[in-house]
Amino acid sequence: MFEISLVRTGDNIKGLLASDRRYLADVEEGIPFNVRFSSSSLPARLDGIILSFYNEISKQLGDTDPKDVELQCRLELGVKLMRSEEERFDKWWVDLYEGRYTYEELLRVVAGIKIIELMTAKQKIAYLQMMRDQYADVEVSLVLPEWVPKI
Repeated sequence: MFEISLVRTGDNIKGLLASDRRYLADVEEGIPFNVRFSSSSLPARLDGIILSFYNEISKQLGDTDPKDVELQCRLELGVKLMRSEEERFDKWWVDLYEGRYTYEELLRVVAGIKIIELMTAKQKIAYLQMMRDQYADVEVSLVLPEWVPKI
């Protein structure tokens, strides 16, 4: 479990789950408050941000479907992250996929692999930061909520 302190703004309230927002309804704008996350609730919150990033990238690019963005991110960023941090994943990827398929075929492959679900909370935060950094190069602005821990 960890706790962070925030000052209520419309932006950081939007990033919380609906069940958490109801507890903050009485907190006045600009007033500090603490948020506690259990280790089991953080990954679900991060999953929601990941999905919102796919949608936001699609919206800002204007010509790409969110599902296509998701598959590209899973392949280009998620696989890269998992291979660098998880030896078993790297071995599995090399044994089954490395050098055997085209990029387009690999996009279809990652559609069936639960890459994000395999990530720890720390890895999901790194994945979000990787998405933010990669898409900044094409002038897509992605902002992590204040409550997301820095790694």
